[in-house]
Amino acid sequence: MTAAPLGAEPNRAPPPAVPPPAVSPPPSVAGLTVPAADRRAPVWPGLIPPAPGAGSPDPLWWWVGAHGGAGVSTLTAVLTASADARRAWPGGYPGECPNVVLVARTHTEGLERARDLATQYATGLVPPGVRLLGLVTIPDAAGRLPISLRRQRDLVSATVPAAWHLPWVEPWRSTRRGELPSWDPEHDPAPAGRRRAHAGVPAGYLDCGKELAAAGLAGL
Repeated sequence: MTAAPLGAEPNRAPPPAVPPPAVSPPPSVAGLTVPAADRRAPVWPGLIPPAPGAGSPDPLWWWVGAHGGAGVSTLTAVLTASADARRAWPGGYPGECPNVVLVARTHTEGLERARDLATQYATGLVPPGVRLLGLVTIPDAAGRLPISLRRQRDLVSATVPAAWHLPWVEPWRSTRRGELPSWDPEHDPAPAGRRRAHAGVPAGYLDCGKELAAAGLAGL
């Protein structure tokens, strides 16, 4: 998909980065190359403030888009127990949800950006207490993913605790964000596979939401 299913996502400027650590990180940690500063996501300098259209005010997990147009607005609309961290890591403050899921499209730039953020986490360049649950990838176009991109996606997926590869949903290209089907763990719909994709939440999204909700609750 060359654009988000619902059109371009709202332009949200990420918050200012917190000051860098006093001691510079080593050039590599356990064989991982630390991403350059301009390839890392910033960290919120305080609690993440609620924002219109950004999802739940008390989420079970945060989506951190690896790049613009990753699909976070759609995910927050469909999986309503989540919220958009607006392309920045939570600060690890007491009382704030520590759980993060990275989001990327399956094009080269998206997967490279996801790799950078996964490496940022693995090398300790996020606040203590922040917990990476995994990575969600969303197709950037209809059809089968080329083998080179599939290999790249699999390599990135191997660097995170879990990965969910969501399907392309053609009807969503002509569906307004407010009209998308949604799922909330407190109001669980029929089991996955019982409802057609255009009539309810597609099975891939539903399964992803259920697994993330379980993981998110376990980490709170």
